[in-house]
Amino acid sequence: MTDTRGDGPAKEPGFPLSNAEIDGFAGRSVALGDILSGGEATRIVAAYEREDRRAIEEQSRFSKVATRLNNAVLVTAGISALILALGVLQPGLQQHLDPRLDQVISWVVAALGFVGLLVGGYAAALLYELNAGDLARSWMQSRARAEQLRSEYFDRLVAHAEKADAKTQDAALDLVTKHLLEDQLTYFARRGKRHEAAAGHWLRLAAFATGVASVGVAAGGMVGAVGGPWLLAIAALGAIGTAVVSFAASQEAIGQERERAQRFRNNVDALELLARQIEDVRGAVVRGTADALVTFTAAINQQLALELGRFLEGGESIRASITKLSQQIEKSREGKKDTAPDAPRPGNAEQVLGKQAKV
Repeated sequence: MTDTRGDGPAKEPGFPLSNAEIDGFAGRSVALGDILSGGEATRIVAAYEREDRRAIEEQSRFSKVATRLNNAVLVTAGISALILALGVLQPGLQQHLDPRLDQVISWVVAALGFVGLLVGGYAAALLYELNAGDLARSWMQSRARAEQLRSEYFDRLVAHAEKADAKTQDAALDLVTKHLLEDQLTYFARRGKRHEAAAGHWLRLAAFATGVASVGVAAGGMVGAVGGPWLLAIAALGAIGTAVVSFAASQEAIGQERERAQRFRNNVDALELLARQIEDVRGAVVRGTADALVTFTAAINQQLALELGRFLEGGESIRASITKLSQQIEKSREGKKDTAPDAPRPGNAEQVLGKQAKV
């Protein structure tokens, strides 16, 4: 299974086979060379390359739009928190600083509000692109078609090789081992580590932001006992920590980092079990049991089909994450409507913070 082939030039044999690799197998078996150069194989490869390119393009588009949307939601939440903090600080600052600073703060609040409106509109446009274009589904369907074509290629290859001599079958076994089994083992091992590292990154960011948010909650709790606009401002800025936690969780969910890391480890284990049977299969082929090659290849493709099914099921969690981002955009709009009229009035500061916490 392949999400993308953006890892640089492959050092190990991959798929599709290069012309030099096809010539190498043709040198070992003319019959196998004819199979690899035949119309059926070349048409499957052409279809695979078309769908693979489309899947890579669709995945890149989806990832960019989803990440930009998540960033926009985070920025919107941050702007709302800053406006709220300035609003509760403004009355206290008026008593100690130059009166002209009050006008500057008002301008800053107005500018932040305007930027917030622009970012909110940008987020709405991104959300529309994700939903109307159904970018996640387009990417996943293209990837599924490409992977199904890969499996079909090797299934048809061994079906033809089964009818040939033992020498052809032995060469076909090496081809399946190198260009299907080892290729996918390398992919799952490499990408599994990347997903695991990404999951750890988002977890650490969420943990840090949780600490920031807890400071804000504690400051809000102290307002009743101690009072003071600075505690109210800290409590308001604590909302940024909550927004960052949500941002990190959304990024992890969109990338399915933790889930894919575990799935890929399981795939490596399953494929390595099959890899241990290579010599047994080779012995069976030498003894004239040609269906051992077909069974072996089918077992590899079956494992890849199971992974593909889980990959497609993961689309539901991705769509759920996008829905959650949509809800956050709506809540942010509601929060602005609620807090904008009340923020400058010190008497309503605690009420504003209460509404912000609910949002």
